Amino acid sequence: MSDFELSFLRLNHKLESFGTFVYHLNRRFIDEKVMQQYYFEKFMNGDRSIRRSLLPVNGNFSKYETQSETKILHPEVKIGKEFNVDFVLYPIDQSEFVYIELKFELSKLNTKDAKKKRHRLLKPGKSNGRPSRGFVVVFNDDDPYWPNEIDVVKLEWDAFAKWYVKNSPKLADQLIQKISPGEKRFRHHPPRNWVVYVGTDAEHHFHHGALKKGKWAFKDKKKPLNLMDIERGDNIVFVQCREIKPSRKPISSGEKRADVLTITNHRSKRVGQVINDKEAFFKITRIDIFEIDKGYYLDFSSKTFEEQNWQKNQGFLSTIDRFSKKEYTQFISFDSNAKSENSYKWKRGEAHLYRDDFRYIDPSEREFIDALRVAINNNGHPHTISDTCLHHIRNML
Repeated sequence: MSDFELSFLRLNHKLESFGTFVYHLNRRFIDEKVMQQYYFEKFMNGDRSIRRSLLPVNGNFSKYETQSETKILHPEVKIGKEFNVDFVLYPIDQSEFVYIELKFELSKLNTKDAKKKRHRLLKPGKSNGRPSRGFVVVFNDDDPYWPNEIDVVKLEWDAFAKWYVKNSPKLADQLIQKISPGEKRFRHHPPRNWVVYVGTDAEHHFHHGALKKGKWAFKDKKKPLNLMDIERGDNIVFVQCREIKPSRKPISSGEKRADVLTITNHRSKRVGQVINDKEAFFKITRIDIFEIDKGYYLDFSSKTFEEQNWQKNQGFLSTIDRFSKKEYTQFISFDSNAKSENSYKWKRGEAHLYRDDFRYIDPSEREFIDALRVAINNNGHPHTISDTCLHHIRNML
């Protein structure tokens, strides 16, 4: 019997009946929350053609086909005291609010109550201090009386089905944690180790956010990419690295690869030049490793990492206006304070490792520097290393 089947058997024993299990399965798997998850992941990580398929075909919202125009999608936003809208899209230029409603069937959004509350939000106008408009996203466009001034996006079942099958282990784990949080989680791969570079400008965030509060956030305005793959039980490896020469490009001692030794940064005056091995240098000053207890999630209320004006709620026209100007919404969390061995894998502090300590001829040392280099140049996003590499680095200290 597979681990997946065992997990579901253990879960089923904790439920009152098989009927209860089926009820939760239906409610938690094939419902609008899953539809929201599908839309969020596809839109935030999609290229231009994918985004185009998730926006109205008439071109009214075509500017959002490009990632550079979109800050973040905010799910389940409370509108006054009346209801929640499925998403608010926050543009980079802060020009408007775009409201998005999701339903399996269009007719569910053309009821008397929906017309009174939701239609006025979706039609072009002004709300929460800005110009606003919206559209609906459905699988079944089944209402011939839908108002022409509200755009409709029709999703393809085949694309959703492929995503659903691919993500079924993650969806199963979410269900297990909802119904029986004490149950051992189900995962279809071993825990991963994510290297995060802590630059000089992020040092304050590291000490006050990571070490004190057990949180780390990734700045908006970029594709979440592999951030969505960070799960509970993975390890986060914080690395502080200084005096990197050439800039932002740590290189192992004795490096042979031409692509690594060539300066590729188009902003550099030396782009295309080969790096002199004697010029290369870096030192790693700190390494901290924690076990993640909550994987990728969105938080629009946390004050951690935000500027003082945002923390004090000063100068905002509305609650949604404040949400739209939040810089850090994509989080992971871990227990950085507990004394138990289970609370963190390893907290080393001072490292004192130099370039000469990382040799090209050693696969683990080369792998670590390769991951660090990617993390430094990937807009703050982490990169994975193997368990063998992680254990080797720990033994170096």
